[in-house]
Amino acid sequence: MTELTIPFILRADEERKIKEKIDHCNLQSNNIIVSGDSGCGKTSLIKKILKEYVSNSEFYVIYLDLNADLLSTSSFFEIFLFNVWNPIVSNEDPLMSIGEKQSFKSFMTRKMWRKGAAKRLFQVVVESISAIPTYGSTLSTLLKGENSEKNENNNVIDMADNIGEYLSFVSKTKKIILSIDNYQFMQNNIKVLFETYLQRIKKNISFISIYRTDNIQLNLPLCFGNDRKSIELSKFKAEEILKLLDKMYISNTSNETIANDCYSKTSGNLKEIELYLKDNHKSIIEGTLSISKTRSMKQVLLLMPEIQRYLVLISAMFPAGLKIEYVSKILNDILVLNSDDLLLHELQKLIALGYIVVNSVNHDLLKPAHEKITLSLNKIANEDEFVEFYNSIKATLENLIAHKIHDKDYVYILHCVIGLYNSKQLLEKMDYLIDLIKIEYERCAYYYIVSIYKQTLDLIEHLPEICLRKILDSIQKTSEFSLGINLLNILKQKKPSIYNKYRIYEVKFLTQSYDFEMALEELTYIPSNNETLLYQLNILQHVGKDIEAQQLVRGILDAEDFDKWFYLILRNSAHYFSYDEAVYNLKRTLKFFINSGTLFERATVLNNLGVITIWNQEFSEAIYYLTEALNIHKTINSNEIFEVFCNLGVLEFLRRNLEGAKTYTNKALETVPQSLSLDHIILQLNRLIIDLNSKVIPLQVVYQEILQMYNNSIITKDPWVRFQVVYNLYSIELALNLSITEYPREYYIDKNLERNLTCFEIFVNVHLDGLDLPMSLSLSPNWRY
Repeated sequence: MTELTIPFILRADEERKIKEKIDHCNLQSNNIIVSGDSGCGKTSLIKKILKEYVSNSEFYVIYLDLNADLLSTSSFFEIFLFNVWNPIVSNEDPLMSIGEKQSFKSFMTRKMWRKGAAKRLFQVVVESISAIPTYGSTLSTLLKGENSEKNENNNVIDMADNIGEYLSFVSKTKKIILSIDNYQFMQNNIKVLFETYLQRIKKNISFISIYRTDNIQLNLPLCFGNDRKSIELSKFKAEEILKLLDKMYISNTSNETIANDCYSKTSGNLKEIELYLKDNHKSIIEGTLSISKTRSMKQVLLLMPEIQRYLVLISAMFPAGLKIEYVSKILNDILVLNSDDLLLHELQKLIALGYIVVNSVNHDLLKPAHEKITLSLNKIANEDEFVEFYNSIKATLENLIAHKIHDKDYVYILHCVIGLYNSKQLLEKMDYLIDLIKIEYERCAYYYIVSIYKQTLDLIEHLPEICLRKILDSIQKTSEFSLGINLLNILKQKKPSIYNKYRIYEVKFLTQSYDFEMALEELTYIPSNNETLLYQLNILQHVGKDIEAQQLVRGILDAEDFDKWFYLILRNSAHYFSYDEAVYNLKRTLKFFINSGTLFERATVLNNLGVITIWNQEFSEAIYYLTEALNIHKTINSNEIFEVFCNLGVLEFLRRNLEGAKTYTNKALETVPQSLSLDHIILQLNRLIIDLNSKVIPLQVVYQEILQMYNNSIITKDPWVRFQVVYNLYSIELALNLSITEYPREYYIDKNLERNLTCFEIFVNVHLDGLDLPMSLSLSPNWRY
């Protein structure tokens, strides 16, 4: 076949606009959104641009391509770190320009990480991505320079933090072009965390997010909204195809006829245009092309030899990739392959034609050459043939599961088989789903488990209780409260006995969604015990019913029913006791959870000890307790880590370390789940107060920001949050000699001037020129939920 290189000469105006943004990112970090339907040339345009910057020493280029596979999207941070870890051996992509000095490995060395920290992070990365075919093959090369062993903890917060610090480090000496293709596949919780960390880098980064918008709503990034350029592409018109032909075949007088035919066969889809030209290149050059003999992609696929069509089918069904070893097994179960050479020969033909690629360092992974192939499954085979082929693949993979149970590919094969099954088939193989949930839960892959839950909704009633418990726990850990309520509604209808056993989760989800009245009502339907009393106590505190809460605590203490929930009540009621009594109760609780509780429970007690020692101005003790809590939250990948960051921010403010206060408060804002809107408000308030005291923001601006919070109806759901907004607004209005919007209720202002606290806030003075402004900072103790 005559060699064909298709020049990407179109989109000149869009190319100029993108380059202009990239070149000026040193002034302000920016976001470039490139969107459009499959086949409109998004990736080709960006790759053309990136190739020009890869060799430019001023720039640091990172290109990642996501896919719809859940194993990949739930491991985004690990994939990112893998690609920048030691690029000389871990990445063969020509669109990555990461030198040894800018590698993540070098960054860790420069940071002089404490002994073992780098190794532990490397273990997390290896453990997570080893099941992903695109990366698993490369690990053997990367592992030559590292020691790896199984690691239990998948620390999302730490990895996001490390990525943020790493990019910030590189941005001090280089302009960064960070391009992520198929960004529509990014899981939302991971997306929010990633973009929040990116937002910290104020200059020298150009973030290119590429979206395929076929039947998908565009979800704009949270970062760099002040400097954003949106480029929306559409498929190519016949006249644009003609420009391309005139560039490629200068002396051909039939270009206009060919362009019209090409458009009619491809609908302007760039990938199909490329395939059309590859298929007809020789005839065009020789001037022998007959329009009646040209074919659309569907026609080409249907006329392919059987083995080639099957290979394209396999690539389309497994967009994340499938090992050639398994492809060979599938084909041998359908066809009789005389030798591996035949398979290799057919693979080479399809690669040359542009339908598939064999990816990875070891060249042992089959993938589709373009998402258009994946989207064209219905064009590759007729229905009867596809059903037969599908059943053969399923049978082969089921057989592999039995033989790969101790292999690193086991999880991915399980994942693939479950993806192939319809509900009826999966119902017959529920052991696969149960095993996958068990494995992923053990490695703290909560996002993945929630995604699996969404995909298997109609089978939930058939899962055993232990799996349902893991799903409920994963939902809570990812703050997907509406999903949790939906699951409980399903259980209520389908498995009432299990629903009644876990009905307390409804109270948890409602409380964490700030729906306190409904949560209180729900408690009336659950038999009273220390667990239900704990949540009743939490809700009463939220709605400001302290007298009822104190009566409840006294009754519980008198009963002396010393179970786990009794100690959680001790943890959550520290502010109803004197300081010495509170310390005694919390240390008693900590001892209990060290002996028989979970790491999470231990961390929450340590956080509360940090809060009350902050109250008592015992800062060294507070630092100790909060640091211990922080380390545990990181270890278990807890979404409540933001509470510790919040308290550390308040602590540093009281120690007059305003830079430290700002750093910790920003970390709290970066890690607080989106669904916790009231927590966002109190953290934003804290940051405003810190910035005001640092003299980086005018008092009038702070006033406008707090007034906006006051007008947000969400604050009416929690009297304590509302009090803090009103108190700070009132103080500023007095200082600015403005009319008072609302007077703060004396009930919420603690009279203990020596400690100067309430159960949620701590009163401080903000030092302005000639003025000490009384304001209220919010603490975040674990008696709130």
